Amino acid sequence: MIEMSEHQLLSVRQRLMDAQKIARENLGPEQMLNNLRNETRQNREHLNDVLGRELIDKKDRLQRIEMILNEPQTTQAELERLTADKNRLTREC
Repeated sequence: MIEMSEHQLLSVRQRLMDAQKIARENLGPEQMLNNLRNETRQNREHLNDVLGRELIDKKDRLQRIEMILNEPQTTQAELERLTADKNRLTREC
C-alpha cells in the first residue's frame, strides 16, 4: 500500500516536471506527442512488470490457502492425542 502511494507520488512529480519542462522549452505538439508515447510505453512496462508479478504472487498465495483449506480438519480427539504424545515424549527425555 505504501509502495503504491510512493509510486503514485513519483508519477505525479514526474508529470509536474514534464509540464514544467514543456512550459520552459515551449515544446511543439510533435514533441509533446512523443513524450506522451514514451509515458504510455513506460506505463505498459510497469503494468506488465510490477502488476504481473503481484498477480502471480496473489495466485500463489491463493493456491496455498486453498491447499490448507482442503486438508482434513484436526479433531479435538486428535489434538488431545498429540498433546498426550508430546507430554509422554517430554517426560521420557
